[in-house]
Amino acid sequence: MSVAELKRQAKKLGPAETIHLAAYLKHLSRRRDPAYLARLDETWNAMAAGDRLTLAQYRKISDGLRKSGV
Repeated sequence: MSVAELKRQAKKLGPAETIHLAAYLKHLSRRRDPAYLARLDETWNAMAAGDRLTLAQYRKISDGLRKSGV
């Protein structure tokens, strides 16, 4: 499929599908970037060491995103 065909198909997507597609394409564009992979490792290690959100914090963030349409 060509880039032009992908663009035509993307125009047909709804808002939620567009956000998911954008996130996926961003992931593909940086999945081999050493700096990005290092940041992911740092984040993983911080979480493994206990740096996490509480359920209440997660819900507050999630509710805010939902209300903003994301």
